[in-house]
This record gives sequence, C-alpha cells and structure tokens, in this order.
Amino acid sequence: MIHEGDVGLKNRTLLESMSGLFRDKPENIVVAGLTHILRNSPVARDVLTEHAFAGIKDSPQVTWYRSQEFEDSTRPDIAGVDEHGSEIVLIEANFGQD
Repeated sequence: MIHEGDVGLKNRTLLESMSGLFRDKPENIVVAGLTHILRNSPVARDVLTEHAFAGIKDSPQVTWYRSQEFEDSTRPDIAGVDEHGSEIVLIEANFGQD
C-alpha cells in the first residue's frame, strides 16, 4: 500500500531521501554514510585501518567506528576505537572549506 506522501519517494535513492536533513553542513551526510559503512562492513573497517597504519608493524585493530553525536569542535567526525575503548583512527571531513 502506498501512502499519499510516499509517491515522491518511490524513485529516490537513499542519499536523495536523506539529503534534506543535512542542508546546513553537507559533509554530515558523508560522515553518516561512511560511519554506516564502517560499522557494517568488516572489509571496509580492515581496509581503512590497514591504510591508516600502513608501514607500521603489528598495527592495532579497530573494533568499531563511531561518529560524533552532535556538533562538537573538539571531537573528530569519525573515530576508530580499539578493544580498550581508545580512539586510534581519527577522521575529520571538511568539504568546500578554504
């Protein structure tokens, strides 16, 4: 059953449907998408961790990734956390800024 409000959403992608939520800071949609991928894909997590620690013998392993829950200039957009709860990979997304 299609509701009246759903008609316009039928042919839109997930990102198109969400983009209106992030109008004030477009990089937030990238952060939300990347965090989702890193939380749900062990392969993506491993590749990013290997890249972050390229050339380091016995590099630490990221157990999970988290994003900042609210605008806080002291926290990175995405943090990779090890099994001890330490942030070992930090990602800051800045698009269109000089």
